[in-house]
Amino acid sequence: MAIFATMIKTALQYGRVCDQILYMKYILSLLIIASVLPGCASLSKYKEAPIINLVSLNLQESTLFEQRYRLQFRIQNPNPDSMPVTGMHFGLEINDKKFMSGLSNDRTSIPAYSDAVIDASGTTTLFGIARQIQGMHKKEQAAFTYRLSGKLSIQDQVLAVPFDVKGVFKPE
Repeated sequence: MAIFATMIKTALQYGRVCDQILYMKYILSLLIIASVLPGCASLSKYKEAPIINLVSLNLQESTLFEQRYRLQFRIQNPNPDSMPVTGMHFGLEINDKKFMSGLSNDRTSIPAYSDAVIDASGTTTLFGIARQIQGMHKKEQAAFTYRLSGKLSIQDQVLAVPFDVKGVFKPE
């Protein structure tokens, strides 16, 4: 902080007001960049995105307007370093329509080239289910498309790691 105060004094001693303002903006920009760079450096630690799969989905509670589920996800770490997961948020689409959103604050450290299962909670609404039923009546389908997307929070990283898994479910 003392360095920043010295820079401000120097900027005020030299030049006109416009020069002082430009100098202050320059100094502030440098400080912002310097504070963000360590966070960006930690982003490159994981070269491969984690692989996330839904393991289980169980209805926990249901009311007329909302349904709450307990989910489990398997997270695979395809990197040579352990991955300390601190949480996640996700969305689930079925047939290109939003169906569920959810969160997890389950903390785990996934060893290099390994996997772990985390617990999460998800919520659907009456309107989300109605959209799905309406879509099913419009066309007969032998299969359903799904998309699981969201972000995984990693300890000591500024930005969360995004994931996006698409697939087809064929009921028998």
